Amino acid sequence: MKLLASLIFSGITFTSLALAHDHDSSHGEQKSTTKVDLVTDVDSLKAGPIILKVQLKQGQKSLGARDIEESHTQLVHAFLVDQTLTQFRHEHPEWDGKAWVLKTNLENGGSYKLWIQAKVKNGNEVTLSKALKVSGTPARAQGFLPKLQSEVDNVVVKLAGDAVKAGEQSTLKFSVSRKDGSPLKLESYLGAAAHVVAIHEKNDEMAHMHPLNEEAVSPFETHAAFEKPGNYRIWAQFKENGKLLTIPFTLQVAKGSSSKKQMDHSKH
Repeated sequence: MKLLASLIFSGITFTSLALAHDHDSSHGEQKSTTKVDLVTDVDSLKAGPIILKVQLKQGQKSLGARDIEESHTQLVHAFLVDQTLTQFRHEHPEWDGKAWVLKTNLENGGSYKLWIQAKVKNGNEVTLSKALKVSGTPARAQGFLPKLQSEVDNVVVKLAGDAVKAGEQSTLKFSVSRKDGSPLKLESYLGAAAHVVAIHEKNDEMAHMHPLNEEAVSPFETHAAFEKPGNYRIWAQFKENGKLLTIPFTLQVAKGSSSKKQMDHSKH
């Protein structure tokens, strides 16, 4: 059985972070044994330009710029995703001496999940999450029908590979070209040719994937491991001619025979 989905990139091999799983509305399960808590100055916001102050707490200590290692040219990666999985922001909070300050613009209100990824010095990479309420008109739900092919700005992307099952390592093969068949030339974005973020339809699991090399040659492969079956929204981010494109897709993951404990979580 062949799987068809869609993403946008050119010939690179990817590896994924292990999926982080969120057990409650405040803190997600961490990727490692490094214990860090996520705290924000507010739990509710208003749609439009926002400023959110984030604390990464290790016991009583607030982890600052000296405590975090750079990962893909940034110290902290932040993702804001709403309950419909149509609103997505990938930002990089800056340390102001007391907190990590996240600035972005949210067009719609609703229930959001803030995901934070950071690599603690002398520790491990952690993935944390927290629920936030945003007042304003919610985005319209688009459902989770699989996207088999995507065409954006004269770019056509296809994906084909073995059926993806929960609890098992999967290999996804991507091809990308312009509508006329000519190749697409990518530029480096945050130290990589492209970035991929996958989030489960319940907004309680996420994976952040990067290329192993920056050279763009189509087709390319990515390895991913999904802990549970269901629909995953995937956002592909890349740059061409100085323009950052963020493209959403939907991937169905079937029920697998392997348990969560048997999964081999790939390292970044």
